[in-house]
Amino acid sequence: MTTGVMPPGSKGGAFIHDPKVAHERQVKAQIRLQFRDVTNNRMVIQRIMEATQKVNMCRVFFFHISFSERD
Repeated sequence: MTTGVMPPGSKGGAFIHDPKVAHERQVKAQIRLQFRDVTNNRMVIQRIMEATQKVNMCRVFFFHISFSERD
């Protein structure tokens, strides 16, 4: 089961690339988990994030979480 909690040690959204390091104003990220359930159906969970660099801070937005079943 996924909880939406960031990994240990990822303070302030550090799980995605820092926009300053990438020399960009914003960096988009996508995490996708694919697995098979107990009946062998393929399941996909996806989360989309974006880090935006402001003058003195970096803000992380979580846009979308999707769950789908694929054959």
